[in-house]
This record gives sequence, C-alpha cells and structure tokens, in this order.
Amino acid sequence: MKLGFVIGVVCLVAAQPGAAQSVPPTPGRPPAQLPKPSFSLSTFWDHIAQATNGWAKPLRESPDWPTLPAAPVARVRELAEQGRAIAQLRLGYLCLVGSGVEHDDKEAVKWLTRAAEQGVAPGQFLLGEACLRGLGTEENFARGVEWLEKSAEQGFMDAEFLVGLCFLNGGPGVNQAPARGVKWLVRAANQGNSLAQQCAGECYATGNGVNSDPVEAARWYQRAADQGLPTAQNLLAGCYLLGQGVETNAAEAFRWYSQAAQKGLATAQAALARSFSKGLGVSPSATESMRWWKQAAESGYPGAQFHQGLAYYSGTGVGQDFEQALACFALDARRQHVGAQLYLGLCYWRGKGTARDEAQAQKWWGEACLQGIVPWRYAAIEEALNDSGEVEKWWNAVAREATPSLQCCLAESYQFGHGVAPDDFQAAAWYQKAAAGGDLVALKRAAWLLATSPNSNVRDGTNAVKYAEKAAAATGNKDSGTLDTLAAARAEAGQFEQAIRVEKRAVELAEREQEKRDYEARLKIYETRHPYRSEQ
Repeated sequence: MKLGFVIGVVCLVAAQPGAAQSVPPTPGRPPAQLPKPSFSLSTFWDHIAQATNGWAKPLRESPDWPTLPAAPVARVRELAEQGRAIAQLRLGYLCLVGSGVEHDDKEAVKWLTRAAEQGVAPGQFLLGEACLRGLGTEENFARGVEWLEKSAEQGFMDAEFLVGLCFLNGGPGVNQAPARGVKWLVRAANQGNSLAQQCAGECYATGNGVNSDPVEAARWYQRAADQGLPTAQNLLAGCYLLGQGVETNAAEAFRWYSQAAQKGLATAQAALARSFSKGLGVSPSATESMRWWKQAAESGYPGAQFHQGLAYYSGTGVGQDFEQALACFALDARRQHVGAQLYLGLCYWRGKGTARDEAQAQKWWGEACLQGIVPWRYAAIEEALNDSGEVEKWWNAVAREATPSLQCCLAESYQFGHGVAPDDFQAAAWYQKAAAGGDLVALKRAAWLLATSPNSNVRDGTNAVKYAEKAAAATGNKDSGTLDTLAAARAEAGQFEQAIRVEKRAVELAEREQEKRDYEARLKIYETRHPYRSEQ
C-alpha cells in the first residue's frame, strides 16, 4: 500500500462511475473500506488555499506559504529542518508521493509527525491515516484515531469524517462508540462532505448512534444527492419509492435512480431496469429494461446477467435467443445466483440453446436446491424492487417443467416455510405433481401431508392412501417410515383397524428408539379412533 493508499484516503467522496459496487462506507463496515477521494494529493495544496477553517489560516499566513509549493526540494528540506511546520508538511507530502524525491513512507511519516506535533491539521490527518494502515510506521489503530481526532477537533473535514467511521466501527484499542461517531460525521456533513452526509443519513435510517428518524435520514440523503453523490441518489430514490421520510413518489424515485444510473452506479442501473419492467414512475418498456440490465451487467451487478437471460429466453424486449440466454444464465449460475441455476438447469433439461443434458440439468438444480427459495445475495436496494420477491416465481416457473426432485424441493420450501410463507396447499400440490412421476420421496410426502395437515381443507384421505400404498409397494412393505405414513393415511380415511395393524408393523421394523417411540405414540391415537395431526 503505497501512493494508491494515500490517494484513497485523502478527502473522501463519491465512488467513481463504472465501479461494480461503488458504495461508500456504511456504518458498521470496517473503516478500511474507503471510497475514492474528491481530489488527489496533487491538489492537496489547493485545498489548503481554499479552506475557510481556522486550521488553514496559520498555514496561509506563514511567510513560506507563497513560495513553498514551487520551491526546490532542497529549500523545502532546509526549512523543514529549521522547524517550519508548513515545510515539514510539504516535505512529508513530497516523500509520500515521490515528487522530486524518492518515494519513502518512513521519511514521510517522520516529517508528518513533526508537522502534526506542531498542530498542523492536515499533517495530523495524514499521520493518523498512516497509523491506521501501518504506512511507514507500525500499524496502530488507537494511535491513528488519536491523531485523526486531533485533526478533527481543528475542523479538518476529512478527519471528522474518517474518525467518525472509526468510532462507529471500533477497532483494536478503540471501543465502538456510535454516538461519538455520528457526532463527527455530522460535523463533516455540515461542512459539505457528501459521503459524511450519506453516512449520517444511514445512521438516522438505521438508528445507529442516534434515534431512528426517516425524515432526518432522507434530509441528509437529499443534501448528498444534490452534490451529485450517486450512492446517495440511489438511497434517496428508495426513500421516494417506499415513502420513507418523504411522500411516496415513484416518478421522483425514477428521476433519482436515473441520475445515479447514468453515473454508472450498478445498483441504480438495476433499479432502473426494474422500474421500466414494472412501470414504476415511468411507462413500462421491456426494451428499456433490457438496455439497463445490460448496463448493470457491464457494471458488475450480481444477477444482471440472469435478467438478460430471462429476456432472451422469453423474447421480452429483445429477440428470442436460447443460446444467448444459456450464456447469460451460465455466467450468473457460476456466481451462485439461484435463479440462473434454475434456468440453466432448465435449458439443459429441455435442450434450449444446447444439446439436452440431463446430468448438467440435475447438477445445476442441485446447486439451486442447496440455496432454496431464500435469495442468495442481491444488492441492498429497496425491497419493492429487489429480487427477493421474484425468487418464488422463478422456482414455480422452472419446477413446472422440471424433475420430481426439484418439485419436491419446492414443495418442502412451502411446507416448512423456507424462504416463503408456509403454505400446505402449495406444498401438497407440488408433492402430488412430483408423485405423479412416481418419485418415492414425493409419494411419501404427499401422502403424509394429505393425511396429517392441520388444515382440514388440505387433507384428503383417499389420495393419501393411494400415494402411501404406492410408496409402500415400492419399498416392499419393509420400510418402517413408509408404513408409518400408510398408517396415518388409513386413519385419515377412517380405516382405523388397518391403520392399527400397519402401525404395529412399523413399530416392529423401527431400528431407532426415538422412531419406535413416535410410532407407538401414533398407535395409541389410532386405537382411540382418531387420526394423527402433524401439529401433535
């Protein structure tokens, strides 16, 4: 970490267009993850010249100020050795960037330390950064925070922002102190630091270090957005979309998403694609939606390739092209996108865009089953626009054409509420669809649910017996679990004598003590001429 580190920590602002996930440090994120600067060290002296804070006045009033920026290195060193603070800052800076002298972090830290000890705020800030990262000195988080706070106390905006992040997160030797962190963030925000404004907004939105206040959060997002910070524009758009701290206004949300998207922010580009798809604040347009999905994919947004694949697969907003769809699905499937895995498996299963390959289909469906309906990872944008609500739709669409094993996986998600609201109706429907293909697991589970569901509208003793008998026959009437299911089905159908006989056989075949105890408990219920309910 040489010059690139320093450039990345001086006067922080918005991430640059084109970055895949160019998001500024969110409260709770380690302060090591910092955005790009508003100016490089090459304009460092211009910043001092323009600053109105008290810390800058002594520097500009120094007799060396008018000539020092253009002075030869030898003259700067001579003045630094004489104890001139402004020269020490300048020499430390030159060593840091390797301008006119050999790049030397240790030498830079030596001179920055001398300037910092004389109270020079920019020197304290840079020295604090060096201590945080171990740049030219031993890494020491606590000492770095001390120097940053000294600089912040003089009103040095960048130090206020960074020390605020440090207190929000805490670190070695520094306890997490969110309230203290917010105090410094707000000071930097009030000086116009757009990232500090956004972070202050996030603190108010989440109640981190302050009482949660959506109105105040939106106000800070607005200030940062007005300065052109794309991530703040994206957050402000979300506020308008959901009516958080502001009146709901889909058109205004679209306007802010557009500004952020045009600057290359991937999350905003994806949000814009969804806006066109759903007609949120704009007339629906499949063509425009596809265009923005392409932009988001180029910016590295996770899931954007998948959405392009869906468009190619269905011919929505673009000509139908199964080969292109397959290629898009494959890219995001390898990134663990559950929707892409599902549809890639479907392409192989149906031979769409490729030769039919059942093994590949099962492989990718197996990957999807490991994740279930719960989304894998989607960029943190508004719930009204993100993919979490779409995953169930993808599963249903693919499962209709897929194997019984995938249909069973979907049914299980509905039965136990894995990523969706528990729904015995849906679970029973999918188990029966899979059972129609002769899948043993589906036969057993369909029979069990139809026999034992607490919901009387789901139970169906006749079909429960039909599926359970097929499962029992497939296992030679020697599997205790299958016989237990058959007994439950018989009981639901009112055939208690047969239920008792089958359950006794299940008890005889049971190999585990817990299993035997469960069967015996159900046997007692059947002996009282009552069916078993899973809630029991």
